Amino acid sequence: MISHEIDYRIYGDDIQFVEIELDQNETIVAEAGTMVYMEQGITF
Repeated sequence: MISHEIDYRIYGDDIQFVEIELDQNETIVAEAGTMVYMEQGITF
């Protein structure tokens, strides 16, 4: 599998979360139960 850098931002001080910007047809894998929200147009 070929990987490249992803665009991300870390928010918060005490309770942090990371926002990841995906390009078209880009995929990310995360641990179960870690996703807080997603915007329209994103599918599982």
